[in-house]
Amino acid sequence: MRRTCIAALLLVLLWPWPVVGEPVAEKMAKLAIVDVGAEQKVPEEFMALLLVELTKHPDVAVLERSEIDKVLQEQGLALSLSNGLDQEKLIRVGKILATDAFLMMEVSPPPKDDPSLKKGLLLRFRLVETRYGLKLADFAIALDPNVKSYPAQAEALAKHAVSKLALTRTGIEQQTLVGIAGFRSEEMSTRWDWLADTLTGGIEQQVALQPGIILMERQRTKTLMEEREITEGLPEALRASAIVVDGAYRIDREKKDGLSLSLRCRRNGSTILQAEIGGSLKNLEELRQTAVKKIAEAAGAKPRTEQADRAFEAGILSAEARAYL
Repeated sequence: MRRTCIAALLLVLLWPWPVVGEPVAEKMAKLAIVDVGAEQKVPEEFMALLLVELTKHPDVAVLERSEIDKVLQEQGLALSLSNGLDQEKLIRVGKILATDAFLMMEVSPPPKDDPSLKKGLLLRFRLVETRYGLKLADFAIALDPNVKSYPAQAEALAKHAVSKLALTRTGIEQQTLVGIAGFRSEEMSTRWDWLADTLTGGIEQQVALQPGIILMERQRTKTLMEEREITEGLPEALRASAIVVDGAYRIDREKKDGLSLSLRCRRNGSTILQAEIGGSLKNLEELRQTAVKKIAEAAGAKPRTEQADRAFEAGILSAEARAYL
């Protein structure tokens, strides 16, 4: 396996990557990959394998990392998955790099009470297109501590990223835009405040897996409460289909470990979905899946047509459960 990783790394170093300003076939989608981790970086072996897998797709061109870093530094843009993105700067840098999207990745320390990860890592990924600054994908995977698993995980990740990246060429305007504003606590005690991020983050990442849906950056959705402001600058097709999701949660004391979620979806100022979802604190994943199904139905998400990697998506859901619990 070590020889495989070394060979992959050499291939990456010697591969004739397109550089900024170099002509690339118009049909190819250009991708800029950035490790935004401040302290811990994505393992080089995994990064090398991911780049090799991406090069197997003839309709994708990966930009040179040194050029990406140079432009980001010149423009003063610090990409992060923890903080909100400066969409105006991201769009401007995207034009300078002539890239269609940024694939940002960050290592997150595994939960201390999760023995299943052992010495493994949680990797968060976010794919953001550069025309409007919208999220095409936002998810996490549990990177196996055994490097022998790297090739399969890199292959699945590349396949998922490429399928989402294709939207930059086939028409983002044909998708439904969803903005998750968040869920507030109706409890007097601050003891349950942690559920706000757990519900919002988990639901948002699962919504991103639904076909026909793209996401508004959450920070923008939370800051701009008026729907007309949230969709400002977007094409009319996206503005007309945009949905804003919010709601509230409360502890259901009539049931053991009971939790109730009020879910609301709005479009063009009108409520198109108002639902009460019951669940358990012991099984938040089931509650989130029910909420995602209702949001997808309200958005009119198209049935899945591509052959999905079910094992990869199962891994995403498992990693998200670890990250948000």
